Amino acid sequence: VLPAGGLTARINIMARRKSARSAGPGRYDKSSWDDWIEDSGVVTRLLLEDEDDVPHQRFVVTLSSGQTVLIAHNLDLAERVPVGIGDRVAFRGVYEWNPMGGVVHWTHRDPRGDDGEGFVCFRGRVYA
Repeated sequence: VLPAGGLTARINIMARRKSARSAGPGRYDKSSWDDWIEDSGVVTRLLLEDEDDVPHQRFVVTLSSGQTVLIAHNLDLAERVPVGIGDRVAFRGVYEWNPMGGVVHWTHRDPRGDDGEGFVCFRGRVYA
């Protein structure tokens, strides 16, 4: 977890890595698979933790466009984000389209340090 002042520095570091797609038409369409994205929205649903292999915190975010995405936040690599319904979050991760809106994963640091890094930002704190 980074303090709020560390967000700018972290985003600058990430900009030198794989770039995230910017907002615009087609950003969340069927052709989007393993694309880095960065966006924000409101938490509209909290789901049970996925514990199949690695525990993942799961919550649905509704974007300003009305699109919904599932955030799958790896709890082995990042701290739990204390979100509730109605909370606004910003996020960066890898997007994979599905008929329900898509999944954003890799919202954490890269443990190997050789790929892009993601995050969830909530109330001025970065969870990565």
